[in-house]
Amino acid sequence: MNIIPDTVCDTGNYFCTWRTQNTVLKNKKLTNLNLEQTRDSLCEDFLFGNPGILNLIDEEIRKDLIIVLDDGWDVPYGLKPSPKDGGNEDYRKFGSMILNENRFPSFKGNPEERLKKLSDKIKEMGYKGLGLWLAVQVSEDEEDTPEIWEEKFTMLNYADIKYVKLDWGKYCHDVRYREMLTLIAKMKSPGVKVEHSCPRPSFNYTDDKKYRDEITALMSVSDYLRLYDVSAEFRHTTMIERCREALEYSKHSPNPYTIPNIEDPVYIGAALGFGIGAMRMFPLENDQKYSYSSQLKTPMSALKRALMWQRMAPPFALSMSDFEISHKTNTDVYTYPVIEGNPWPYMSGKEVTQTAPRIISRNMSLPKIKSKDGVFPYVLSSIHPVTNAVSIFFAPRTINQDIFYTPLCNAEITVSENNAPMGIFGKFDTLKITFPKSIRNKKIYIQDLASNEATDITDDIEITGKSIILKGLLAEKICNKTKECDEELPGIMIKLK
Repeated sequence: MNIIPDTVCDTGNYFCTWRTQNTVLKNKKLTNLNLEQTRDSLCEDFLFGNPGILNLIDEEIRKDLIIVLDDGWDVPYGLKPSPKDGGNEDYRKFGSMILNENRFPSFKGNPEERLKKLSDKIKEMGYKGLGLWLAVQVSEDEEDTPEIWEEKFTMLNYADIKYVKLDWGKYCHDVRYREMLTLIAKMKSPGVKVEHSCPRPSFNYTDDKKYRDEITALMSVSDYLRLYDVSAEFRHTTMIERCREALEYSKHSPNPYTIPNIEDPVYIGAALGFGIGAMRMFPLENDQKYSYSSQLKTPMSALKRALMWQRMAPPFALSMSDFEISHKTNTDVYTYPVIEGNPWPYMSGKEVTQTAPRIISRNMSLPKIKSKDGVFPYVLSSIHPVTNAVSIFFAPRTINQDIFYTPLCNAEITVSENNAPMGIFGKFDTLKITFPKSIRNKKIYIQDLASNEATDITDDIEITGKSIILKGLLAEKICNKTKECDEELPGIMIKLK
């Protein structure tokens, strides 16, 4: 029996090509990589060749994913833009939104037809559709007017583009300009989801309040708000703190209808009802030696678990929940090794400290947690406002140079409905779940969210009154069959029938 629905929800979840554009260069044994090389790797052979990255993604999750082509798809090879200098000649070439003919020579016709052919090919492979990275500017050959943007989004509508990822550019910190783009997009390409971002460093600093007004304003003009790049060594810590910011800033936004996008730490998205923009995926990233750490990958099976879960608990807007944030925090530390060239995130030889709330919840009380050894994980949880599905994630810490260390804890949560599905992610000792009504005569099923078969565990689980106590070792055992790498964390679903 499979208790995961086959129906796909209308989410903006996507796979972004940027990191894998870098990986393909590492496969070619290139060193001293830079942004120009990464940009230049994006072409049709990269996507569709032998093997082509889009041929390597699990077919079962393709209909849950938009493919977002990142920086490079609409510019010539060899550009070296300098974002610090808006007058840089190469910088001004970005923003054409015309599929580059040298990169994609097989897609013939006028610009609208070429883009539509690419979009159709990606849908034919089983994906939800095509998304595009956009610079927040027009190219040097065009007059910057609303009318030119109307033409651009009319073209995107013709090509059935599903998502636009608006990133850096001349107007990247201009909220009014971004608002104009959203309004034009909704008018000329109503089927597209619009993602905005506030470009910022990869770490959170004490002066991050300078971004507050911009982020708060973007909440009213974005379908999705990307919480921006974080370093892999603090992929959970830094992103959880940015989730806290988004939730708290939403109280000051007049219309926070946006959904935050957390990029790579996919279980954060699953637990908090936020969007996912995966980039670093195993096996696409297997056996690569990265600038600082070899643990940058998101296992394909972990992405699958998060996407399968969001068929039952799709991302929901900041305006659709209350939230609670614990006063207690965790502080994580990592010392970056010395590496020649000081590649991104530019911390060669430096010690970095990041702090985030220990527990965050949406539409439910904070889980109660007790540590086994005095060290606490991060714990994120939510109840979906429409489906009542319950999610919880025991997230790793960055401790003693280990960026995937999850301290075990005993946790307790109370749910609002007996029959609602429950998604449980990460490692823990025990989890006590208390239901509103008696669960006598109920069957209890567990399923690895990366598998297609549920198991009846009614006789193997502790049941007390209205509560069950689930052991973390059982979740790990269930997920071992689909485990792809050591850094992988379990992700299961519990359902009463």
